Amino acid sequence: MHDTTAQLLNAAQAGPLPGSVTIASDGSAAAFVPTRRAMTWQITDGTGTPVVRERLWVTFQPGEIRVCASCHGLNNVNQAGGGTPQNTPQALVQLLQAWKAQAQPASRVYLAFVHR
Repeated sequence: MHDTTAQLLNAAQAGPLPGSVTIASDGSAAAFVPTRRAMTWQITDGTGTPVVRERLWVTFQPGEIRVCASCHGLNNVNQAGGGTPQNTPQALVQLLQAWKAQAQPASRVYLAFVHR
């Protein structure tokens, strides 16, 4: 991700590459991302080598929050046989706490989170 504002807002939980974020211990990930710009993402190992690459490009709108269920809605159970997650995504909580501590406006970015 090459958006300066998003990089500043995500800095508190930066991953191995500029613009990346760390996957939380509960498997969730959260990030501020640019709006009105097609984006794709990938999961990397600790050195930044891609492990899983998303095959879609998605354009995010201001104020929109995306979760896995937005694109991969559950019919009855997930791939592991479980139901819809009921826990609060740890990464989203961490992102919002860091954002509040920075006290910076997020006018040009979208808040996205992925919960596994």
